[in-house]
This record gives sequence, C-alpha cells and structure tokens, in this order.
Amino acid sequence: MNDVTIPPLSAKIIQTTTAAPPMSAIFTPSSKQLNKQHIFAPHAVLMINNNTTTTTLLNTTTTIQTIPKGTTIGQVKYHEDNKCCYVCPDLQDNYQHHISAITSCSIQQKLTSHSSITSTIDELISHLPRTQQEQIRPVLFKHKSIFNTSKPSIMKTNNIYHRIPIQPHYQPIQSYPYRKSAKETQIINEQVKEMLENHIIRPSGGRICFLLDFGQQVPLTYILIPSCHQLA
Repeated sequence: MNDVTIPPLSAKIIQTTTAAPPMSAIFTPSSKQLNKQHIFAPHAVLMINNNTTTTTLLNTTTTIQTIPKGTTIGQVKYHEDNKCCYVCPDLQDNYQHHISAITSCSIQQKLTSHSSITSTIDELISHLPRTQQEQIRPVLFKHKSIFNTSKPSIMKTNNIYHRIPIQPHYQPIQSYPYRKSAKETQIINEQVKEMLENHIIRPSGGRICFLLDFGQQVPLTYILIPSCHQLA
C-alpha cells in the first residue's frame, strides 16, 4: 500500500497487498503501529484478487494521521463460503437502545465541532498552493481549539495585574491634590527619579490637567515638578 492520509474523525477505504492467493478471506486487524495512532480497522470478510484487496481504516483522533507505505495492518485467513459467523450479544432491548443513543449523541457533537474547525482552517489556507496547504494544515490542527467557533471562549485574566512594580522597601506613591511639605516632595522626587532610571516608568506624552473637588484648577507646573518632565 502507498502512504495513506486519513482526516480526523473519518474513515477511508484503502487498497492493500498480500501474498495470499485469490480467495475469500477473513481479515483480522493486528497492528501495534495503528493502535499507537488510534487508528482502527474492522474485522471483515475480504475478496483477494491479484494479491490485492480493499479494507477500511478509521481515524478516531482529532488530528490528521498518516500511515507509511509497507505498514502491516493485519492478517488474512482462508474463509469457506458455506461458513458464516453472526454475533448476537445478550442485551436487553432498552439497555442497548440507551447505550446507542448516548454514543450517537457524543459522536455527533464531536463531528459537528470538528466540521466547523475544518471549514475554518480550509477557508484560511484556500489561497495557498496545494503543496503548502498540505504542509501547514497539520500545524493548524495542532492548535485547533483556536479555530473552534462552535462555542464562545473566555479569556483567562486571573493572573494579570495592572500596577507598576516597586522596590520592596518602598511604599506605593500616593499623590494628593494639595501642596506637600518639602520633605515629602523630596522623597517623591527621589523615588520617581529612581524608577525612571530603572525604566520602571516613563514620561507621559499627553497633556495632563487635574481639578480639585471644589473646582480649583491645579497649576501644571506643580504637577510636573515631581515627575521632572515638562509638558508642552
């Protein structure tokens, strides 16, 4: 068989080769490589002609899987036409129906979600040449959750802090809309200068104006002295 690429959550009929003579044979899957890739082949009765036959492979993952040429997928055994086997599990009808309903619903949800992701990715790379599409498609499928538009997503912002980092021995700077003592002004100027030198803060390029509660406008020169930067 040649290299086979199976899309996510899909089945594909492939052509295989065998050394067995023309006959009706029972196929038994037995491949460690397929098991590692979570690819399954059903037991089946196959017709072998000219050392070739066809079988079905099912990709149960949400990523594209490639099976290299020469991979052994199972064994065949001669099957007499007058011998047939039928498996009938001893299950109650209501129990069997209940299990079937759950399985169908789960598979349908996965297929719907995957179909939406596949359509989005195909649309994004549709302008690229086919060779480039085949190269980039597996990369995009590795991050398929980004392209899932079937349900809304919420950004995690629990670890984001909107504050200026300060040295452990400094207290946060508090500025009040009234004149401070010379000592307090000196402390603020020293702290601001140190943070500027350490590139913790930077000068603002906008126009700033502060108003007091009682409507008195604070002179810009007073606000600009602690920051040591003149505004136009």
